[in-house]
Amino acid sequence: MKETLQDLFIKSQGQPIKVGDMVVVQLDQLPLHDGVVFITFLSPQNSNQGVCLKTNGGAIHLSDGSITEKLYIWNTPGLPRFVKHKISCAHREVLLWNIYRVIHPSGQVTEDQWTGNAGMVLVEESSHMRRFVCSDWKTPFDPSAIEFEVQWEHEIKRQTKDKQKGSG
Repeated sequence: MKETLQDLFIKSQGQPIKVGDMVVVQLDQLPLHDGVVFITFLSPQNSNQGVCLKTNGGAIHLSDGSITEKLYIWNTPGLPRFVKHKISCAHREVLLWNIYRVIHPSGQVTEDQWTGNAGMVLVEESSHMRRFVCSDWKTPFDPSAIEFEVQWEHEIKRQTKDKQKGSG
């Protein structure tokens, strides 16, 4: 039996791995303390594919005024293909990875990550944007299960703005 990405990530202790000419990662870290994260789904909508954002000890502010530390964002038909969330993260890093639903033979549905052949490939990057293609758990590895772009903006502190207004 051929090794899955899950097996290879265990051997590499979570470090990036090479699959052909692609570098595959399990997750990404966005360098953000306080700001806004934008997620845009670029692949066709599929209710079984999505993205997870996590702030260790931080907060993701939702549109209803509530906050959470971890958020699943699904690429489901009928839902927006673009979302934005204010982020507060004292550790200055927001974690991001692909998630997926698995429909088991029993009919049970689970929401999973990092199993089987799941992985992310960075295909484009700039100072405040990254675009990924991702594989879900299925065999063989196929990074076309979901494609998304993440952008982020740092919050400019109000005190700095006030000082700038006063000087002049």
